[in-house]
Amino acid sequence: MPDEDKKQSAPRIYAFIGRDDFSVSQKVRAWTKLFEEKHGANGIAVFDCAVNDESIPRLKNSLQGSGLFQTKTLIVVKNIWSAKSSDAQTLLCEKIETLPPTHFLVMVDTSMDGRTSLAKTITQMQKMGLASIELFEVPAGLQLHEWIVKRAQSLGGSF
Repeated sequence: MPDEDKKQSAPRIYAFIGRDDFSVSQKVRAWTKLFEEKHGANGIAVFDCAVNDESIPRLKNSLQGSGLFQTKTLIVVKNIWSAKSSDAQTLLCEKIETLPPTHFLVMVDTSMDGRTSLAKTITQMQKMGLASIELFEVPAGLQLHEWIVKRAQSLGGSF
């Protein structure tokens, strides 16, 4: 997670897109852990659009402002394009440009439908430096070999 105290212009909106769900989940887990250490677990809200569309009112509430004793908020929205949840996409599209400066928004999905208003908005925001889109493709061939070696080394193993 970028250090939010460094630059005011650093993105606070992230899209982690790709079929490498292991690497994506590892990154989200690391960000969540770091956020929890710095700001507490109460500021973390996770929404999965594939599981429950009834969470839209909670998502709307989370996007509006921090809780009473919370200074920073991390919102993770999973499967925003896969679930074909137009209500969640519409809500994010409406709120994303006015996201409070205390909020970080992370969208996670296997693919991003570039035809949607939300994808177009995020892409435009990325061009202005307000958002970041990271692609996570499943490694193959030499990349897979390098990934396995690095992963083993990070866990204390060697080849």
